[in-house]
Amino acid sequence: MDIKELFVFDLIGTFAHFRKYYTNSSSLSYTFPPRTVITGIIAAALGMDRDSYYSEFSVDKCKLAVSVLSPVRKSIHTVNYLYVKNLGELTGKSGHTQVPVEIVFPKKGSEIRYRVYFYHREEAIVKALKQRIERPIYPIYFGISEFIAKGEKVGDASAEELVSDLPVSVNSVLNLDFTQENGLVLREKEKVLRYISEVMPLEFDTHRRLVKKAKFVYEVSHEPVIAKLKVPYYRVSYLGKTDNILFMS
Repeated sequence: MDIKELFVFDLIGTFAHFRKYYTNSSSLSYTFPPRTVITGIIAAALGMDRDSYYSEFSVDKCKLAVSVLSPVRKSIHTVNYLYVKNLGELTGKSGHTQVPVEIVFPKKGSEIRYRVYFYHREEAIVKALKQRIERPIYPIYFGISEFIAKGEKVGDASAEELVSDLPVSVNSVLNLDFTQENGLVLREKEKVLRYISEVMPLEFDTHRRLVKKAKFVYEVSHEPVIAKLKVPYYRVSYLGKTDNILFMS
């Protein structure tokens, strides 16, 4: 794709739970929203019906990168859910069941903030999102309906595609498929970098079946990921600020 301009916006909330797709009775959470969650948030803001937008935001039409702006932590809490096996039990007559749920919290302050870098080959969708990200048609939330979130417009950004044989400092989370073998830099000067990797979904088909997944890394101390890359990256400039990003797919 010939990408010259992006729309940048922030997603903000107090709590989050981005359920890992491979968990069973214990609901573990990703630290940051997967691509499928972000496209769902965008679809909600634009008023698209549930499960109707997967092809519209496929990886060949839409490019997304995300960075974690606020330090976060996770802890597991036991939540009471209704025990339901059929519609008749929605009244609560069968009692409750307790389920461990991992919740993402801000480590400092009162909010979680993620920055999203968005490109779509259809300019009409980008224009509509600029108008709706702060006034969504459907409410947006961080994973579950109890964790209401909001969007905040940052602005337009210019994007320059670059190639480097040297390690690159990347501000977004990094798809490990885009790094050279043993390409992660573990120490920068006197600072030790600590990475955590998570396997995340990238795309669903029209029946909400997983089509693609990938392993992503982020730096737990809120530092950029430094790696030797085997693909081009983008230098994004906006509001006097410059970020190096790679799209999630």
